[in-house]
Amino acid sequence: MNNNLIKVGILGGSGFTGEELLRILSNHPKTEVIAISSRDLLGQSASQILEGSELTFVEPNNDLFYECEAIFFATPHGVSMDIVGSYLEKNIKIIDLSADFRLKDINIGEECYGSKHREEELLSESVYGLTELNLNKIKSARLIAVPGCYPTSSLLGVLKLLDYVLEIESIFIAAKTGISGPG
Repeated sequence: MNNNLIKVGILGGSGFTGEELLRILSNHPKTEVIAISSRDLLGQSASQILEGSELTFVEPNNDLFYECEAIFFATPHGVSMDIVGSYLEKNIKIIDLSADFRLKDINIGEECYGSKHREEELLSESVYGLTELNLNKIKSARLIAVPGCYPTSSLLGVLKLLDYVLEIESIFIAAKTGISGPG
């Protein structure tokens, strides 16, 4: 273990996003993945995803996660809001890839995702993780809400337009996909 590396964990490591995170973070020159969870692969080696990995999938509440400096949540919507508080209390940075902390307006969030938000205080603290909008806030944030693919591609397409147009009443973006989800 290199003491100069940022120790990270991945909650939800056996899904598509978690597997990609494991590959990216394991090859990143400044990070060391020290914990990865999966209820489905509990106790199994992560080498089935990343050849040569010495990690073993553990429970999401394993104490290894408290040794992390940052934790990536690659969990389904509705999971992270119930868990992140315990890590934030220990000054562990959270990067949440679910939608739990993306929408500041609780009513819109409930309408879009069909469930009640259970951490309104943490929701108000979260920073929308699009660097082109919030780079400085992201650097100092404890809780980063990673935007999804549709908002990212849509916002990046119109941000420059907003620099040149004085008044925009509304913007309509129609986005389509040929598949459902990342798979």
